[in-house]
Amino acid sequence: MSLWDKAWPGGSIRLGLPNGAAPLDGSGRMPVAYLPLEALETSELRTENFDVPPGIINDVDTRNGGFTGTLPAEKREGQRFFFNDFAGTWGTNNFIIDGNGSLFGDGGTRLVCNTPACFWVFVGAEGVLNVR
Repeated sequence: MSLWDKAWPGGSIRLGLPNGAAPLDGSGRMPVAYLPLEALETSELRTENFDVPPGIINDVDTRNGGFTGTLPAEKREGQRFFFNDFAGTWGTNNFIIDGNGSLFGDGGTRLVCNTPACFWVFVGAEGVLNVR
């Protein structure tokens, strides 16, 4: 299911984790964000390694095996990168986000997505990658 299929009344998308999924940051809180549809240019179906552009929804389909999305080397504070487990298969075929030199909040340069989810990564202060 695409994020476009999860549009809420008023022209926004509710991003969050499915029932029973653990938050990626280990906080125990369920991260949720509402984004206006017009803030997103389009969506792209991804089925193999790809370079991640900012500002679009990446519908990541790992039914045929896991792969990696690589963020740009040059990132600006405030940029957002959106990901959706298109087929609900990240639990068996992991999707990996390569920070391309930038660190995620846990200090790693790669994020292994192994729980079905819809989430976004944004570039914070000093280039730290934050997951919501």
